Amino acid sequence: MTSTSTAVYKFNPISLQWTIPVISGFNNSFINRNEINAVIDSKGKSYIFCGTDYNEGYSTSGGKIFYEMSLFDTTSMSWSTLTLPTYILPRKDYTATLLPTGSIIYIGGFTKLTPSSAYTFTSFHDILIFDTKSLSWSNKIANGTTIQPRYGHTAVLIKEGNIIIFGGATGAAQVYPDLVVLNTNTWLFSIPNVSTVNAPPSLVRHSANLHNIYMIIAFGRKTSQITVKPYVYSNNIYIFNTETYSWVSSFNDVNQGTPKNSDGAPTNKGGTSTHQGDLSTDNGNSFTYKIILYVVISISFVVYSNPAIVYLNQAVVHLNPLEPSCGSFELGYGSFEPK
Repeated sequence: MTSTSTAVYKFNPISLQWTIPVISGFNNSFINRNEINAVIDSKGKSYIFCGTDYNEGYSTSGGKIFYEMSLFDTTSMSWSTLTLPTYILPRKDYTATLLPTGSIIYIGGFTKLTPSSAYTFTSFHDILIFDTKSLSWSNKIANGTTIQPRYGHTAVLIKEGNIIIFGGATGAAQVYPDLVVLNTNTWLFSIPNVSTVNAPPSLVRHSANLHNIYMIIAFGRKTSQITVKPYVYSNNIYIFNTETYSWVSSFNDVNQGTPKNSDGAPTNKGGTSTHQGDLSTDNGNSFTYKIILYVVISISFVVYSNPAIVYLNQAVVHLNPLEPSCGSFELGYGSFEPK
């Protein structure tokens, strides 16, 4: 099946032209997909896990959830869908982090034990892993400090295989602690000792980007120990130094180190939690100014490929030229949140 519907748009920032691309094998049930997160590898293939049907709205007791992994190849413009094996439960409002090994790490969010059952929190210690090379699934139980379940959090991969997780909520209330670390070598959770100076408020459904050694937190909804309505949203930007584990009000980008893998390669070049690893290995091609933007209506995430940036959102498009020589990208959640 080929799709030329308004589910996917293509924008060329050089010619400033919008077009509707032809996608081979597009899954039309994906058009209204919601409450998802995605990653893309260096070959331009994005992986989009489960999600819910936006048309059915938000419900903790119901609503359709998809038992599948969607693959969108931005190089061949082809779409494929993998059905989940019976031993893997679906999730929504999770984080997805791509490791340099090719494994995607899914943390937190909601799940359903059966299609007709109510949503429940997944254990934060139950790590779901998808191998993009073998297209196989596995689970890992993380130990260490007990971490409260949550949704709407963010995750960025830094050096030495550590994933920094920030924010989230349980129901509409804040979670504690705001910032935790998962070591993917030892599979241990820990809570670093972080000063509150320059720290953001507790947030959910914010964005998190990694630029060199800095995690940049933007926007989101403020949370507190009790649910307060109408919701209060943040319009601020916060910066976290991942080497000193401190919140800072500014930074000098000159001579700042870039997090490295064990082989000495950069873990990320101007990226976010959706795509970690060395982006420079894709046939040695430069990413400079070779940008094509794809927009898919009804969901919200951005992924990066060579030579494409893919951004799926309801209305807003972000291109973040922090490092034009290799490109960068920004993450947003694909989610609907009621007032």
